[in-house]
Amino acid sequence: MIELILIPVYFFSGVIFHFIYKWTRKSHVAVVFGAVNESLWEHMKIAFWPMFLGFLLQYLWYGYTYNNFITAKALSLILVTITIPFFVKLYTYFTKRNIFPVDLFLFLLCISISQAAAFVVLQLYDVPAVVNAIALTCLFILVIIYSVWTTLPPRADIFKDPISGRYGEKPHKHKN
Repeated sequence: MIELILIPVYFFSGVIFHFIYKWTRKSHVAVVFGAVNESLWEHMKIAFWPMFLGFLLQYLWYGYTYNNFITAKALSLILVTITIPFFVKLYTYFTKRNIFPVDLFLFLLCISISQAAAFVVLQLYDVPAVVNAIALTCLFILVIIYSVWTTLPPRADIFKDPISGRYGEKPHKHKN
């Protein structure tokens, strides 16, 4: 049940993570966790990190007692990584632009879908050890990718800041 209760926590944490880079005066640590531009990637990142940090805290608190906890959380983090670009690209294909209230709704929806999936997996009694090993490997890969691709982003559309046209941590200026 806590998976569902955490939905608003992760949503509001993501909103905070959107601004943490700016609030910390472009701290080198905040580069990894906070949005450094307005690219789709950065919005995926601000959903991923609060959920990953939540996973670590939950694991230390009680998650280690569940045989399927790592698998549930890995699935949740993979889903949020997939659903955000899917839904954003789908609706912007038709609208040809981002619409802030729709973006917020989709951010919440993707977190909700991901947490609901974790909730369902946690209802399972047992998962094979090999599934947990694969899930742990996926988590490790996701952490590496989310840690590296902000500062060294691939030249792909999801990494491009729509304001500056640049990739990664290069600054952009908001229109006043």
